[in-house]
Amino acid sequence: MKRSILSMLGAVVLLAMTPAVSQAGLITLQSGNGGGGVGSTDTVVTDIAGPATTGFTTVLNFGALPGASPSYILSPSVPGWTATLPGSSAQWIGPTANSASNPYNGSGETALYAVPFSLPDTHTPVTLTFTYMADNYLGETTADGKSAVNNAGLFINGHALAASTTYTGGGDGNNFFVPTTLTYDITSLVTASANTLYINVTNNSGWAGLIFSATISTPDPSAVPEPSTFFMGGTAVVFGLIAYRRRNRNVA
Repeated sequence: MKRSILSMLGAVVLLAMTPAVSQAGLITLQSGNGGGGVGSTDTVVTDIAGPATTGFTTVLNFGALPGASPSYILSPSVPGWTATLPGSSAQWIGPTANSASNPYNGSGETALYAVPFSLPDTHTPVTLTFTYMADNYLGETTADGKSAVNNAGLFINGHALAASTTYTGGGDGNNFFVPTTLTYDITSLVTASANTLYINVTNNSGWAGLIFSATISTPDPSAVPEPSTFFMGGTAVVFGLIAYRRRNRNVA
């Protein structure tokens, strides 16, 4: 019986000295903010419009980009577009109010979208999960036979994310039928202050648009006890164990 109780107390000591599992903090970003409906401007996302039927013609230099304008919330009635993302209230957006006009009136454009977000700290790791559909696809690639350069589709603070050009080959490389999810560790790219997610969408012909929902997850430092907490909890149990052994020795 004594050995059993001592073993149990030892286990309690180990438990008291073990850090709690941290809970993730979550930042959610999406297109179509503000609730103004089709034709209104997004209150969060801005964009810089590019060419009408190809990607940007040079490598993106974020220090030299012109000022951005608010993106427009679009009707998803374009033939072939899937209207929504599962589990999200995100809406289609574009660089002009007529980017998704039906019938098409020539207003579709490639665009670089900017989405600001802030982190209170840089506890690691920081993970970006990005789900989207786009007309036509993310990034630029000379493989499409139209673009003159290769540019990434996603950037954090101007730093390109690997494998974020999503041209699938054949025709215009359409990405507007089925949602695609991309996941990245962006720990080394973010700061404990203002940050920007850039989304580069190439339009190869006709209508242009983007719908996305993204999460940025970080550990929650408030869920991890301070070292002093581990020490105090462990010390209390150790003293309890010593008192138990002394009491039983005196009885014997």
